[in-house]
Amino acid sequence: MRDLILLRRREEIEGFLRALWRTGEFRGSHDDPCGYVRHWAARFAATPRIFFTMTHPEVERSHFTPWFNALHFRDYANPAVHDLFCLHEIVHAVTMTYDADLPFAAWLEKMAENEMRTSLESEVMVYFELPGLRAKSFPGAIWADRFLGGPTPERAVLFARRLEAMLRPTDAVERAMSFYPRQNVEWAEVWRRRYPEVERRMASFLAEVDRDPGAALERHAAWLLEETGMSRERPYPFPDEAEAFAAIYHRNKRGLPTAGATALVSRPAPRRATPAPTVSPGPR
Repeated sequence: MRDLILLRRREEIEGFLRALWRTGEFRGSHDDPCGYVRHWAARFAATPRIFFTMTHPEVERSHFTPWFNALHFRDYANPAVHDLFCLHEIVHAVTMTYDADLPFAAWLEKMAENEMRTSLESEVMVYFELPGLRAKSFPGAIWADRFLGGPTPERAVLFARRLEAMLRPTDAVERAMSFYPRQNVEWAEVWRRRYPEVERRMASFLAEVDRDPGAALERHAAWLLEETGMSRERPYPFPDEAEAFAAIYHRNKRGLPTAGATALVSRPAPRRATPAPTVSPGPR
């Protein structure tokens, strides 16, 4: 995590997002006062936000930083895939709720539902809302294809159908989807010990925003950089958890067993020294 950009005001956040989009479909929808992208951008801009550049993408790419209000940049050769990734992270940030008192099982359920509803937007609903985007995104079949071309189903119907597909897959596309709930449980196990710390901090941040947005964002950035275990050798928040899940993520991508990966939570991996993170104040 380096080169933090702190965005305080609604207009600067919406302008930042407008410049982030790479496809005409996303830009046009952002510019439309009633547009789908504009809807999510406006909700996202209601809270001060942090963007940053990854220092160690091999670890940080799988680190779920939108949970603590920090979004990283990614490069994709396909502009449509880039915009879909950004939308996914934005929806996560907008729809996340916080409760430090939840027991682990209830917290896991909350996080799993957030992932399901976020994916429904960025992997299904967006194609109904932005005609022409599907032809530009992925060359292979996706789950949304079976619904496109007909009337737009209700979100509740699609949510139930998607959950059923993940639990009882019937084809190759659904079998690929069924992998992600298991990985989400593995992610949650990594955070079993420390999730209340993030939930408590984010609830405090949102309460502080109501009183003084700029000061709240400054304090939040200081928390990320100074109170989450970051160091020059491991320059990302919650390094034990980040490295533990990165090991799971990469092993899952290679199709290897992940047993024992969570043991990395208590065994820091050596990292090369890195310059201290910097903060850009962003437009004022």
